Order: sequence, then C-alpha cells, then structure tokens
Amino acid sequence: MKRKRPFLFLVLLGLPLGSLFMGGGRAPAFASLESPPLYLDLNRATAFQLSLLPGLGPARSARIVAERERGGPFQSLEDLARRVAGLGPGLIRRFSPFLKNLPTGGGEGR
Repeated sequence: MKRKRPFLFLVLLGLPLGSLFMGGGRAPAFASLESPPLYLDLNRATAFQLSLLPGLGPARSARIVAERERGGPFQSLEDLARRVAGLGPGLIRRFSPFLKNLPTGGGEGR
C-alpha cells in the first residue's frame, strides 16, 4: 500500500501540470478565480443541479422543477418567488448570482 501513495501523488500532481503544458500555456479552468464555479439556467436545470445552489436542497429544487413543468418557464426571479412557496427574497439573493438567462424584472406568469 505504501508504494502506491507516491505514484498516486505524482499522478494527481501531474494532471493540472499536464493540462498547463498541453493546453497552450493556459491554466486549467478549475484553477481560475475569475469565473464562478457554477452557472445554471433556471428553466433547464434538473432538480439535482438546482440542489447544488446555495440554500436550495433536494425538496426546494424538486418544487421548482415541478412548478416549471406545471406552469411553464419562469419569466423572472419575481415570477419564481411568486410561483414557488418557500423562496423568499433572502434565499433568492443567495443563489441568483449563479443563474443565467433569466430576466430580473417582469414576472407575468401563470
């Protein structure tokens, strides 16, 4: 078992360095601090993907997907809050930086 550890360490160390040298001198994407770790389209994400957002667990994510399937795409964050119980302004502020392709105003819905 002790022989495998140095090999595993070298493999794990070599993956990011190999990407650096083989990728045209650019750092691997996961090493970048410029972009957030996750962006989701609220109207296309699965319940599992939504559950990865801060403050959303499996139950809230499932309610979001169920409402989207029942009433169609969300038109805005306000529309989301109005249609899905338990999503207050504070919670929406926590996960909204990770959403894309969603207008912030309007909200005419079903």
